[in-house]
Formats: sequence, C-alpha cells, structure tokens
Amino acid sequence: QVAGAAQAQGSEGTEFMTTSSPGTREFFAFKAARFIGNAAKKVGASLSRLAAGPSAAALQAELESRAVGPSESLSLAVEEWARLLAATDNTARYEDSEAGAPLSFRSVFLRSRAFEMALQSSAALASSANPEGGDITTSPWQEFLRAATLPGGETVVSKLAEVQCQARHLPDCRHWAEEAAATLKADAYDEQLRSSRTAAAENAEEVRSQLWRDRSAGGSIVARSNPATAEEDWRSSHKAV
Repeated sequence: QVAGAAQAQGSEGTEFMTTSSPGTREFFAFKAARFIGNAAKKVGASLSRLAAGPSAAALQAELESRAVGPSESLSLAVEEWARLLAATDNTARYEDSEAGAPLSFRSVFLRSRAFEMALQSSAALASSANPEGGDITTSPWQEFLRAATLPGGETVVSKLAEVQCQARHLPDCRHWAEEAAATLKADAYDEQLRSSRTAAAENAEEVRSQLWRDRSAGGSIVARSNPATAEEDWRSSHKAV
C-alpha cells in the first residue's frame, strides 16, 4: 500500500509538471534568469577588483600587522617604510571605495594607524630585555620619523617616544604621549589632495599636448570633428582643469 501511494504521488507530480500552465513555467524561468544574473554580477565584480589591483584596505591591514611584529620584523618594516615614504613617486596604485579614487602608498600609510602602533611597539621593546629593536635613535627610525611626520616633528616625536617608554606603568601619561605624537604625523588628507593634483596636472598636460597637435594639424581639425568628438574633448578638458 505504501509503495502504491508513493507511485501515485510520483505520477501526480509528473502530471503537474507536464500540465503546468505557461505562467508557472515563465515564473520559474524568471527566477532562474535572475539567479544567473546575480551570479554573473558577483563574478564581474570580483574580476573588476582583480583588474583594479591591490586595495587600500588590504595594504592598511598589512601595515598595521607589521607594526606590532617582533623586533627583527619591525626594524625591517621601519627601514622599508622610510624608503617608500620618502620616495617622490606619487603614483596612485591602491583602489579605495571611500575616497572614490586610487591612493598612493604614502596616502594609505598616513590614513592607517601603523605610525602610532609602531611607536607603541618601539616603546614596549625599549623597556624589554632586548631593547635594540625599539631604539628610535638609530638611522632607520630617524629616517622613518622624518618622512612620516610634519617638518621638524621627528625630534619631538623621538622625545615623546622616550616618554612613552618611561611611562609604561602610568597609563594616563603614556596615553597623553601617544596622542601628542599622533598629532605630529603628516596629514593624510593633504597627501591625498597632493596626489590628486599630480594626477590632474598630468591629465591637463596630455590635453594641452593634444590641443597643440590639433592646432599644428591646421584644417584637418574641422574635417574630422563631429558633435560626439567635440563633447568628448570638452569633457576631457573640463576634467583636467
């Protein structure tokens, strides 16, 4: 009897699928198409992120994790950061959804807390049994502070780092020294604006060169111009300005 009931239900389900209305079939087709469309959008977004290059959030997380590393890795990180922060390359390589435009290494670093965390790590190492990694009077640390702080701020930050080490058992004093050192860090927003100005200047130079070539071409400009090209040229010039 159970087998007969199961067979009867299976035949009823088959009959329902074969005799379903066109509206039901359209409903299931619409659901399947929407599912495939959403999956395609996710794949497209992933490919876009890969094509855009590394993200600013990933770099920021890496910087902050290295800032709390052991003595040897912290010294290597500080030496590397000093070289990268002092470089004149303002190329924006790191995509950031909040800024709406790519950011340079210096911009991402100044937006992170790697500077503050590195000073805290140096103070902890200076008061430990192996104080070599936290000695901020060494050349790599001084170059790092000079590149990451406001002009002339490396001297004051060095003294504040010593205060952090001496006040390790006084939380309030240590916190005050940490906050004071953070105020001497170079401004991240100003660095972002500087990178944007550099990119705009390069774009403006390209537009100027193109206009000069068009002017040198003489009458060929009128011959090849059309409304679409004129609007595109206008938008490029407006963006560059």
